[in-house]
Amino acid sequence: MQNKERKYAYPAVFKKYEDGRYTASFVDFENFYYAEADNLVDILERAEGLLCMMTHLHEMTGLDFPEPTPLEEVDTEEDEFASYVLADISSL
Repeated sequence: MQNKERKYAYPAVFKKYEDGRYTASFVDFENFYYAEADNLVDILERAEGLLCMMTHLHEMTGLDFPEPTPLEEVDTEEDEFASYVLADISSL
């Protein structure tokens, strides 16, 4: 979802593994995009960077933006949680 400031918010599914690593994926985009990191702080940062890259690519190529899935409708497993991620690409 876009506003005039070129800010986007999409839900991501975050998963924590037994070794402490995390992944994040965005389910609203056609391709399965994901990021990996060693800890929670880094995965939140990488998820934001990934969403910035994806939304900028969509803008540059004229691709349609999917409607963000409401957070309460995002399916998660026991070792996962969902959260919105903000991408601010106003300065790009």
